[in-house]
Amino acid sequence: MARSSAMSNQFTMPTIFFHHKTFGQNIRLDNNASRAMRHTSFDNGITFTNKQIQMNEHIHMQIVDIDESGQWLGSLAIGFIQIDPGSIQRHELCKSAIPNICQKTGISYVKRIFERLTRQTVITFYYNQDGAFYILDGKEQEICKNVNVQGPMWGIIDLYGNVKGAVLITQPKTVVDSRTFFIKYDQKPDKLPIQYFTQLKPTNLQSIIFYNIHGPELDLYCQNKVVFRKNVRKLSRPYLFIDFPMRPDDELYIRILSVDLNYRTPGVIGFTNAEPSTVVKTIDKLPADDPMGLYDRPEFWIINEDGFDERLSELDEYRFVFDQKGEIHMWRILSVV
Repeated sequence: MARSSAMSNQFTMPTIFFHHKTFGQNIRLDNNASRAMRHTSFDNGITFTNKQIQMNEHIHMQIVDIDESGQWLGSLAIGFIQIDPGSIQRHELCKSAIPNICQKTGISYVKRIFERLTRQTVITFYYNQDGAFYILDGKEQEICKNVNVQGPMWGIIDLYGNVKGAVLITQPKTVVDSRTFFIKYDQKPDKLPIQYFTQLKPTNLQSIIFYNIHGPELDLYCQNKVVFRKNVRKLSRPYLFIDFPMRPDDELYIRILSVDLNYRTPGVIGFTNAEPSTVVKTIDKLPADDPMGLYDRPEFWIINEDGFDERLSELDEYRFVFDQKGEIHMWRILSVV
């Protein structure tokens, strides 16, 4: 498969690293101090940046390990501290960044993130005259108001509870418009050859298209065979229907062309007995924030909210089979989902 250089790594080396001297006793640093892992227990996971953070300078971090056993309560905490981490001895660090980071007297602005976090989640945080803020799922949220911007600031990341590992990254590369989207590939996206389901013969495949009425965030290309979600500040109803009524023994294949790591939730996929032409007439009445609200509608809906998870990558292929028993089976690449 031909791929252009634009399809290379989504991150380059960061300019901010973890402080190589001061960190919690359960933390291990590697990758030149760009990666921090809590290797045991649920606490003693405080880390700092290796340099002062300037006003409006963004810290980008990506979660790389989550404890899924359910044995630990609590989660990640992020923020800023006005104490030089180099002046703090490791034995002076507290087990958790809240309520106190260390035994020294100093000002800190820290908030625990209670949203459900997954591997690959990207969180950005920064401060300015209006306060300290973090960005998650494209939404800016407050860490603290009334920040003293006159003093020096270091970033703090507390790998606490179920969050076990994080890396510091550069700003994730995103496809900002359809032009950028198309130049990523040497060929038209709808003409890319099959990469995983290689047992399929192109001559046995029939092209299908997306329904031409959809959510306002979406644009269709390549005779409605390719959909692109525009770069918008807020997602409202990015719904899309496939113009292909499945019957027993039918199979359906789709390919993921672009992934925005600024969002925790890659999306959901499902099936309905509703006629799309009827539903799309009132697309503004579909649930705006939670697609699971589709179950409250009178039509029959099957929603798989875990079909697209944190493993989702560009050029992943999905297969759907509607069998004679009325069951729908789903494969990601070559594995059953």
